[in-house]
Amino acid sequence: IKVLGGTASVSDAVMSALGAAAKVTPTRLAGADRYATAVAISQDTYPGSPSVSTLYVASGANFPDALVGAALGKPLVLAQGRIVAASVLAEVTRLHPGRIVFLGGPGSISYSVVLAIRDAAPSATFTALTGSAPTDLDLSPNTVAEDAKVGSTVGTFSATDPDPGDTATVTLVSGIGDTDNANFTI
Repeated sequence: IKVLGGTASVSDAVMSALGAAAKVTPTRLAGADRYATAVAISQDTYPGSPSVSTLYVASGANFPDALVGAALGKPLVLAQGRIVAASVLAEVTRLHPGRIVFLGGPGSISYSVVLAIRDAAPSATFTALTGSAPTDLDLSPNTVAEDAKVGSTVGTFSATDPDPGDTATVTLVSGIGDTDNANFTI
């Protein structure tokens, strides 16, 4: 049995009761705070000098993103707002991830955290999983002249994306007036 967290999370009495019920000696994985505890869990689960395929990074300030990340079965480290603890950066380097996935948008994981993590794992690829879709979609002008030549630019599409560095796919939808959608590219 591995108990995750310090005595403020799981008391020694509960840990002893678990050990007695299972007839084993439980092990506690804990650090000075939740960030160090996440590192302790990672070090126990991925000992030595692994090269993990994927590492998840979530905010330690709020639990939903970290809860989702923990369920994905890969290592997870936590960041604090706009900073990353030195122990977390050292763990990112030790894990040598091929890919790093940031859970949550810029309100959860700041750009300074992304840069610090990137510096700790410069060969990794990076992905942000967020729930924020682009907003303020606009096509200017919003009409197309009927005699526009094939292949000519007929307008400018713009959008506001709340997640810096994010990408989006935009397509024409089917419905009334879609008979010539195949003639357009975005």
